[in-house]
Amino acid sequence: MASDPGAGESPVARLAAALSAAGASPTPRELAELLWLAGRLEADEEQPPTAGPRPGRTVTPEEEARDTREEGTESEGETPAAPVPPPKTQAPTPDRVALRLPAPRSPGHAEGDAAGGGSPLLAPAPPMLPHPLALQRALRPLQRKVPSPQLRVLDERATADRIARLGAHPDVWLPVLRPAPERWLRLNLVHDTGPTMPVWRPLVSELHTALAQSGIFRTVTLHPAMPDGRARQVPVLDDGRTVTLVVSDCMGPQWRPGEAGDRWYRTLRHWARHMPLAVVQPLPEHLWPTTALPAEPGLLTAPSTAAPSAALAFAPYEATPPPARALPLPVLEPGAPWLAHWAALVSDPGGARTPGAAAWLPPAPAPPAEPVPDLASVSPEDLVLRFRATASPEAFRLAGHLALAVPSVPVMRLVQRTVDRDPHPQHLAEVILSGMLAAAPGPPGSYEFRPGVRELLLRSLPRTARGRTREFLGRVGGLIDERAGLAAGEFRAETDGGRNGSGPTFATVSEETVRRLSGEGPPEPLFAGRYRPAGRRGWNGRMSIAVDVRTDQQVVVRRYRAQRAPHERFLRQARELAGIDDPHVVRVLDFGVEDDAPYLVTEFVDGLSLSEVLSGISFRTFARLVCQGLAGLEALHTKGLVRGERGPAGLLLRPDGTVLLSRFALGEESYGKNPESDVAEFRWLLKQLTAGMSVPVEHGRLLDLVDTHRLSEAADHAARLLAMAPWSSPRHVTLLGPLRISDGTDPIEPPSPHAQALLCMLLLDHGRRVTHTELARRLWEEPLPENEAADRLERLAAEVRPVLPPGGLLSFSHAYAVHMPDVYVDVLHCEELLGDTMRGPAELRHVLDLWYGDPLDGIPGPAAAATRDRLRALRLDLETTLAEQDRRSSEEAAGPTILFEADDLTGHPEARITLEYAVHEMLSRGALAAHQFDVRVRGNGYVVHTEPGTYVLPVLVAVVRGLPEVLTGLVDPPPLTVTFWDRPTPPAVAAPVPADLQVVVSPAVYEQFAGSSAAQGRRRFQPLYQGGATDTPPVAWYCPLSPSTGPEPEDRDLVQGPFITHDLRRLGIPAPGRTAVVHTQPDGPLTLLNPAQPHGDGPPRHVTYYEVDLTTHQSHHRVSLPSSGKGAFAAAVELSWHVDDPVAFVRGEVARVSEPLLGQLLEEAARITRRHPLRRAGAAQRAVNAGLRRWPVPGLSVTASVQLAPEGAALPGPQGPAPSARPLSGLLGDAETVLLGFDGPVARLFSATTAREAALDLLALVAEHREPQDTVAAAGRETFVHPLDVLRAFAQDRLGPLLRDRLEKLELLALPAAPTTHHCVPLVRALHDSGRRVSVVTDVGAPAVHRYLEPYGLPLAGVHGRGKDLALLTPHPDCLLRAMHSSGGAAATGVLIGSTVAELTAAQQAGLRFIGLARNTTAARQLREAGCETTVTSLAPLLEAARSLQS
Repeated sequence: MASDPGAGESPVARLAAALSAAGASPTPRELAELLWLAGRLEADEEQPPTAGPRPGRTVTPEEEARDTREEGTESEGETPAAPVPPPKTQAPTPDRVALRLPAPRSPGHAEGDAAGGGSPLLAPAPPMLPHPLALQRALRPLQRKVPSPQLRVLDERATADRIARLGAHPDVWLPVLRPAPERWLRLNLVHDTGPTMPVWRPLVSELHTALAQSGIFRTVTLHPAMPDGRARQVPVLDDGRTVTLVVSDCMGPQWRPGEAGDRWYRTLRHWARHMPLAVVQPLPEHLWPTTALPAEPGLLTAPSTAAPSAALAFAPYEATPPPARALPLPVLEPGAPWLAHWAALVSDPGGARTPGAAAWLPPAPAPPAEPVPDLASVSPEDLVLRFRATASPEAFRLAGHLALAVPSVPVMRLVQRTVDRDPHPQHLAEVILSGMLAAAPGPPGSYEFRPGVRELLLRSLPRTARGRTREFLGRVGGLIDERAGLAAGEFRAETDGGRNGSGPTFATVSEETVRRLSGEGPPEPLFAGRYRPAGRRGWNGRMSIAVDVRTDQQVVVRRYRAQRAPHERFLRQARELAGIDDPHVVRVLDFGVEDDAPYLVTEFVDGLSLSEVLSGISFRTFARLVCQGLAGLEALHTKGLVRGERGPAGLLLRPDGTVLLSRFALGEESYGKNPESDVAEFRWLLKQLTAGMSVPVEHGRLLDLVDTHRLSEAADHAARLLAMAPWSSPRHVTLLGPLRISDGTDPIEPPSPHAQALLCMLLLDHGRRVTHTELARRLWEEPLPENEAADRLERLAAEVRPVLPPGGLLSFSHAYAVHMPDVYVDVLHCEELLGDTMRGPAELRHVLDLWYGDPLDGIPGPAAAATRDRLRALRLDLETTLAEQDRRSSEEAAGPTILFEADDLTGHPEARITLEYAVHEMLSRGALAAHQFDVRVRGNGYVVHTEPGTYVLPVLVAVVRGLPEVLTGLVDPPPLTVTFWDRPTPPAVAAPVPADLQVVVSPAVYEQFAGSSAAQGRRRFQPLYQGGATDTPPVAWYCPLSPSTGPEPEDRDLVQGPFITHDLRRLGIPAPGRTAVVHTQPDGPLTLLNPAQPHGDGPPRHVTYYEVDLTTHQSHHRVSLPSSGKGAFAAAVELSWHVDDPVAFVRGEVARVSEPLLGQLLEEAARITRRHPLRRAGAAQRAVNAGLRRWPVPGLSVTASVQLAPEGAALPGPQGPAPSARPLSGLLGDAETVLLGFDGPVARLFSATTAREAALDLLALVAEHREPQDTVAAAGRETFVHPLDVLRAFAQDRLGPLLRDRLEKLELLALPAAPTTHHCVPLVRALHDSGRRVSVVTDVGAPAVHRYLEPYGLPLAGVHGRGKDLALLTPHPDCLLRAMHSSGGAAATGVLIGSTVAELTAAQQAGLRFIGLARNTTAARQLREAGCETTVTSLAPLLEAARSLQS
């Protein structure tokens, strides 16, 4: 019995002891409740207990641990904390395959063998940087271009302008050079290679890739920092254009006291004194105090742009004294917000305080403040409890789920991505550094849980999560499924390695994933992050063929020997080489430095090297080599570069015989080499080539010039020979029929059929090597052994050689090639002709004439059959294209088309008769002769085809003006659409409103109509857009001629038009703040009128435009809104709106604006008030006013106010406008602040003449600083009558600040002649004496106003003139608001005395009352039309009213 002595503790006692050990000591009552609950849970299982796991059921780790504990209890009577073993292998579902980590390899294992007996594979892991694009965007402040200190480019516009200004003779034209723009910064990315950093290798690689691909830095070079404190070949340039980031967890030996630490700290301080330096810390911020470089948050201030880190000022939030002689070192996490602050700090010109974190960097590392605890002696309970108390919730959740898997870093990353869709490496670091893991045998990043930790972490998971291990492993495997075949594998795994000691299952994947990943070794890494090696080129292994993964094109990569940093000589010369655009120098695509070795990437050139064709070089090829090789050398020498090669190395021959230079001496390889040595080496090569070459007697002078060292003359002579000598093609081969071979005059007997097939395959790959394997595959259906294929090819090659010129067939160890630069092959000639994009009917007929039978007729082999099928398809495609072009040409030769289409004429003979009469009547009124058109009958109407060049505009005018009258005789006329199109077949377009009678015209016909006098009539055409896309050019224009059957477009209350004008400059400048002009463009959507350039870069033309009212409009309504009960709310609604985006408003085509606004308000308000009872009218009113935010009219700014009351209660009436006859004394008496406009009420700064002269002065400044095509045309200058008009037109232009400064000077010059407005001075004094604050507001510059008013000594509260932002000129209320704010008064207590419509509009927007000063009837009319209610002709009435206030 349990109570017997010696029987041990009872189960209840053992349970209480276990709970107490876990930190939860239960009371007897809690223990009883726990036992009762456990019994209820067991009863709910509804399954009988069994001795083992049920068939088909997965045993979860916690059940296995529970069984183990129960077995130990029965056998021993003690309760030791038995560790929970890792999750055991589970039978995966039939379509899922279990993945396990391989067991550690024994020394005798061969590389690539599966340690556990399963199939090995490389599994991908999720990225450590989840959002690289956010990191790149955070660094945008550094993405600037600066002038290059070395490179110069031709400034074409400045050169042309200089020549035009000086009028120099072409013999003395001198170019204007400007510095070439280049990226501002180069980045040194230094990564720690200490013992704790292998975990972060993927992070370093991904960070390097993200920074290199951002396009922000000139170069991004990766440098290792060794544990001994050395970081070799890191460029340290004190040029303000180099920054360094150190990626480290600050846990390695170089961060601790000792020789390595002293050396490393000296290096860091050296870098900090010369350039911006920062540490990228992968650990989360709250773990930084545990590292050797603890950082604290604060504010960083840089004295200048790209200042060295030693010059930074750091103010921590918690003021702590820094160590002696310590330097501030910014520390940041690899996240977008941290990098954004660092970028702002580097790019700051000085003075700004940037938030961040920094550590103090002393001359030598300091010893740790506290000894590192021995985690091996800490109990598992304490480890888990300490981790739970200090870790983030994401890290603790990750640790719990890792107890279901294998704690290896790649698996941790998979689990983290499974449980957290937005993972961060900092959370992974918390788990690794928690002390709950111990290093395990295996690759870097292999861990295992310390004894007792796994079972405690399992308890932190919900019961449902612990019971769904199979589902969890499937979710982890789903991540591998997603990336299989798309991302490179990162860690080794096995599919069925449960035997021989391999690890437990960490994921289940699909069989397709296993097929993608299994059995293949790691892919060869990309060179320089973008080039995949595809083969070696050359004997020394430094040149290779690669594929650019970004463009998927072949390139050639040449890796130079390692050179000393910072490689400036190589980079400068490579940059010069990349700028060479010469047909005889291979094009450079990329260059840089990788692992301290420079590299150069050039285009892949089809062809053979000169050394490969030495045996068969002809005199014509030799002449090309002389003239083209020297031309390439000259292009190099002009840029200060050298070839630096001896012999034929680096000389390529294209299939057409063109010579290219492909190898260059750059960087340190160019030392001791110069253009003279290049020419000497090239002459030596030419001498070697002439040794065994057959030279015609008449061309012997070329050899004499080479022998006498006159290479320049030799190049000229060779060029003349190539251009003038009667060269004949060595062979003429045709394949677009049976094979034919000739030497230009006499035919040559072809060889055997299989030899013909070999010849055809080599000719179609002319100038390129074709391997034996590829030739065998093309020639024979059945695969042959390698030796047998080589023997057969050798016999066929012996048959081919006699039909080719000497040296035409080249034989290599495993390949053949044909090199005959001037051979004619009709297939190649056909492809060359078709390569031109401009293929007209004549060219197509010429190409089709090349066919003389079935292509490659009678030639055997699979490749010949495939080529034959391809050429047949090409011929068919050419014939189809030619027929289509012929058809299109016949259509384009036809004239415009007129369609008269009715909906239904069946059963309406009178309608068809009347329509036929109308057609002929319109053609007759349009003055078309009978021979100019052809009328054809259709089922739904008539189509009129006209001759080419027929002028149909008179017919269109006749239809618009007279067709409704002709059709009035029909009782029930069918809907009719008349279409005018400039092509024979108009597209299917329909007007948005189905009218009874309407006209649709093409854009070209509408352009003619807009330029005629008929466009000024009452009929207006509306644009018709494709699919309603109003941001695209109209596809047609339509005009209803009768009332529509549907809702007809109504006159829009805020838009007038469309109108047509021949010149937008005639419209003048719209009233600022009151009117906007929106017009069409010839090749684009609607746009806002730019008074500076109304027609852009083009000449004046016919334009359709709209006038948009920008003033504020109001409406008042009384409505009823539902409540939550039976009653209803009575609502007083006040709507106020104005257009803030004229283009969007015109596109919206909204009529009667108040109706959709009110409908939207009623819908939204009813939805809100239904939730409120009648007694809570106030709460309902506040909710309604707060919820009205979205409005259905584009381009409109809307303000709504709703007042609610129970139905039947009184509501306040709408506030009407103030009576216009209100006396001036009343207006001034209610005002606490009086604002005076300067230009008008105070002085008249510019007369009409001087204002025009000032405007022309500003426009001359624009012409001087703008590009010639962007200057304001002479006709456009007449639009600007005041300098402020010019300033408003160029407010958003880069010349705005320059124009503002020039106008300030003109204003100061105009002050002496500016008369003071009569009664102005006494008016200001009288207003001040009556207790009013008086301020001057104006668009004139403040310096001119202060100088003008200074002699008068007026008691002004302030002067508020033009600011730096020209977009804030009136009618923007900026200066009025500044004046009211400085005086401390509300808008309702102020009044403005002004003289312009712009000032009136600004006052209306600011809520100020306005008194207009109108000196003449024109000004009075303009103010009255703009809504001014009180005007005076002089200041005398205002002075009298102000004096009356003093009494």
